[in-house]
Amino acid sequence: MNGLRGLYGKGFRRIAGDIRQAVRTELGITVSIGISCTRTLAKIASESNKPDGTTVIPGRRIGRFLADIPVSDIPGIGKSRTALLHRLSIRTALDLADRDERAIDRLLGRFGTGLWHELNGTPVYAAAAADALPKSVARTSSMGEVTNDRARITAWLSHHVHRLVSELVAKKILAQRINVFLTLDSFEQVSIEMRLPNPTNSIQKIMDAASQACRALYEPGAMYRGSGLTATHIVQEQSATLDLFGDMNRDQKQRELMLAMNHINRRFGNHAVTSAQASTLGKHKPGSVRFKYPLFTAG
Repeated sequence: MNGLRGLYGKGFRRIAGDIRQAVRTELGITVSIGISCTRTLAKIASESNKPDGTTVIPGRRIGRFLADIPVSDIPGIGKSRTALLHRLSIRTALDLADRDERAIDRLLGRFGTGLWHELNGTPVYAAAAADALPKSVARTSSMGEVTNDRARITAWLSHHVHRLVSELVAKKILAQRINVFLTLDSFEQVSIEMRLPNPTNSIQKIMDAASQACRALYEPGAMYRGSGLTATHIVQEQSATLDLFGDMNRDQKQRELMLAMNHINRRFGNHAVTSAQASTLGKHKPGSVRFKYPLFTAG
């Protein structure tokens, strides 16, 4: 919030009021807002004034505010820790903040010292402006049967690819590598890693990579009970380095296609739009599939 008072010409409480009003107008729900000098204090402030209030705790008022907060209301303090602190006559957030830091370290370890600093107005936990970038994204499952039917196995992989790419596109992230695996009847797994030419969330490219992997992994005499794939080496769309020949720019059409499919599936139900192979799995209600997109081939 630093700098916003000068930018908008109003105080923190009025800015918070504008935010709450905008959420109520656009989404039809109420929210509570807490503002203070650390993330923990802001969260406690927000929780203390639900469901539709604003609480601002400046540094000079921290002690007065914490005196009325039970120690059990501090984020991360559950029943066991509450019982431990109560045995030592620490019953409010102010009691905890007033204890010696070394004593809190002995009681609660590193978590406790971080919390102690936050309660005393020194930021330890940074406010996240965006979701952390995942190290991987996986879509796997049992097939609910044991089979050596290659068409059936590729249908399941097509289903997993569709789910995986849907999430990559929704989160605006790209994958450089795809790990594809098949689970044998013995529960052993055979897998292969496919390196994509460029970071991508193109459903066509990931389908092609999964198809190649399936051909490499599948043994005609083996029986399989599960399958899946994991996207790794994740990068943000906006931070990816463009390739020399503009191939990544062409992926934009694939992204637009997947966004449209996601929108239709949210509106009409999962599997309203699906790949032709995945539609053979019977995961949709009869008559619910309106479009089958033939992306994945078993040949």
